[in-house]
Amino acid sequence: MRFWNTPVHTKRIETERAARRFIDCTPSYYRFWAVADAGSDHCLGMVNYHDGHIRNKRVAIGYIINPTWHRESIATEALSAMLDHCFGALRLHHVQAHIQPRRTAARAREAEEK
Repeated sequence: MRFWNTPVHTKRIETERAARRFIDCTPSYYRFWAVADAGSDHCLGMVNYHDGHIRNKRVAIGYIINPTWHRESIATEALSAMLDHCFGALRLHHVQAHIQPRRTAARAREAEEK
């Protein structure tokens, strides 16, 4: 995991604290969802909106998927559901995402949408 805003956790307690923050979030600022396999319910990653300015109708989004599941359209499906929520239920006007430079598949999709 190279493109994240915190260092890699080296202790279980760090991960437990992070998970608690994800659960106890402030929806007007950020919210996280687990991305799970429909058959097994195993966690494959997560998607989130953060840096939320709900009153101003804008957020930033992010995701992380277990590398084993890259190129399986997992992120595309999860982000699509989250964007439906952002533009539907939250009625946002602006969503921003930073794409990791080496993620060529994400960059290609971005170019197609322009």
